[in-house]
Amino acid sequence: MKRRSAVPLSSTALIALAITAAPALGAPTTRSGAPGSTSAPRPAATDPVFADAFDRRGSDVTVYTDRAAFLAAVGPDRIEKDFDELVPGHSPPLHYTDAGFNLYVFTPVGTHHGLYNGPGFVSIDQVDEPIMIWTTLDDRPITAIGGNVWPSDFSLRPTDGTIGIDVILQDGTLGATAIIDGADPDTFRGFVSTGVPIAYLLIEAPDLTDPPAGTTPDRWPTLDNLVFGSAQ
Repeated sequence: MKRRSAVPLSSTALIALAITAAPALGAPTTRSGAPGSTSAPRPAATDPVFADAFDRRGSDVTVYTDRAAFLAAVGPDRIEKDFDELVPGHSPPLHYTDAGFNLYVFTPVGTHHGLYNGPGFVSIDQVDEPIMIWTTLDDRPITAIGGNVWPSDFSLRPTDGTIGIDVILQDGTLGATAIIDGADPDTFRGFVSTGVPIAYLLIEAPDLTDPPAGTTPDRWPTLDNLVFGSAQ
């Protein structure tokens, strides 16, 4: 399988993907030290459909907690990205294309500080902003996306916390939501749609509501070992 290097997403494409920003309410923490600013709100969530293998009852989107089961549900021309080319610090939006697929990894327009990656994995700069995995309408449909997700701290280290993932389909509906407590770098979630293609994923790490004394509630969403393609 041919690997492509990450390339910047054009400003024209970013404008086309715009999400309206919320009014400024504060100054959230950033890893870069740049002044924080309030970002676009997260969409409302619905109940997820969870499955360890092939259970599709109740939704056209199946949520996989096991990587092997997810891979068995995805076509053989799937694309896998381990992000080994990434280095710590600020990064432009990432753009991957192969086998007719076209996919972007970035923070949505309406957010302010972009990606801030670790050594070989994706994260963000501002604490309350999501990672977005975006597909396109005019290329080969993507009906399967998965990867390892976990919360990290200010120093890009894995830490305790929760990850929330919303899956939005290309008809504008919310296909699935996954809420993962106690996530770590080995935590996997995969999503396979047997109907409408996937438009995008939003991956967030909410602040802790009751952090231990002397610690910060701040958590950042983190992503590695991304897989995308078509359902079998």
